[in-house]
Amino acid sequence: MVERARSRRVGWARPFLVLVTLVAVAVSPAAAPAANAPIEVTFVKVWTAPGYYAGSTGDGGTIEMWVSNSSVTGSIQHFDVTLRASLSDNRSFTAMLEGTFNFSTLGTLLTGVVTEGWLAGAQVREQGALVNDNPLTFAGTLSLMPASA
Repeated sequence: MVERARSRRVGWARPFLVLVTLVAVAVSPAAAPAANAPIEVTFVKVWTAPGYYAGSTGDGGTIEMWVSNSSVTGSIQHFDVTLRASLSDNRSFTAMLEGTFNFSTLGTLLTGVVTEGWLAGAQVREQGALVNDNPLTFAGTLSLMPASA
């Protein structure tokens, strides 16, 4: 008798769990297509003149950066940047970024948007670090978010 009551209780649970799983799959958002995934571009850039850095991207392209509106608060430098990158496959873009350099961690973090060229309108994030101080050399990654364009 106890076994029969247990099988009645368990009997309805299995179809219920299958139904809940099917509804969850149908309602959950689809995974973002690979085309919308962030595009990562590595770089190394060197200070070549006051407010100007030039270098290369990991795919054999070039990167240039002009710094403006720089100020320092404590151990943080705040600044604006115009960044131009030309990738090896003839894709190029210009972006306007703002961000910081932390004198304690030697790290940079900049965010902004592509204003011209490939992926115009896309969000951009640059994360880097000072890797040499003579000459000033930064290495890092640009992350471009095509879905935000």
